[in-house]
Amino acid sequence: TSGHNCQLAMKVSTLDLIYNKEISLSGPIIFDVSPESISSNEYFTVRGKYFRPGQTSVKINGINVSISMLTPTQFRTYITSNFQNGPATIDVKVFNKNTIRDDLLTIAIPEIYDFSPKEGFYDDTISITGAYFDPLDIKVQFNRGLSAQIVAVSENLIKIKVPYDARETNTIFVTTR
Repeated sequence: TSGHNCQLAMKVSTLDLIYNKEISLSGPIIFDVSPESISSNEYFTVRGKYFRPGQTSVKINGINVSISMLTPTQFRTYITSNFQNGPATIDVKVFNKNTIRDDLLTIAIPEIYDFSPKEGFYDDTISITGAYFDPLDIKVQFNRGLSAQIVAVSENLIKIKVPYDARETNTIFVTTR
């Protein structure tokens, strides 16, 4: 028995199908921020999706801020001392699409309202009232150099002792973060 050789030839052609409708790309999505409350010159992380290196810009309360690290799902940025206390608006723009969230971030820059008594003597206790004090990271000095003993701290009150080396007239400096 002899075999037969058979060849099959197929011609395949390319056909372009065109569907004449526009596709709209999604804008960036913001899930959350960490930490949710920040002070001046403090970094925070924004998590979400559709961020793009080289094409993402960020505004906080309408002010452009720098991005220090960016991936498709998160970025880090910070605010300077030019911001006011209260809820902050985050505006993230990727290409020409933006997303605005005003329910995730609070700016809490420490403020001093008053102190009392206005006159005292060494070892007296002075109460400093204000807002947004960080009980874990606060320093009080007389004349920028003489540390005061901190007796108590809350978010809106600092109690200190007048140091023995204080001058007759002093300026009190409160530093946090």
